[in-house]
Amino acid sequence: MKMAEKRHQAFSTDNYCWQVRVKTVAHLDNWISDCFSRLKLEHRDNGTTVLTGELTDLPAVYGLIPQLLNGVVDLLSLQVERRDNDQAMTN
Repeated sequence: MKMAEKRHQAFSTDNYCWQVRVKTVAHLDNWISDCFSRLKLEHRDNGTTVLTGELTDLPAVYGLIPQLLNGVVDLLSLQVERRDNDQAMTN
């Protein structure tokens, strides 16, 4: 197998997804659910909001960041983890 083929296989979106976890300073309004329908919205008792879910590719992850910032979301943390599809299905 050629090096380019190995690289393509390693980064093929068929093999993995991106697990995303966003923690914000305050509770977010429900508009965020409409914008990010693939993410679960959870309001915490301490006044923060946690968004979790899976995105299919890296451009979707990079697209999430400006959408959050344009929506004037004060981020506490943003965690992104690449997961194998079989791992994502079971978790």
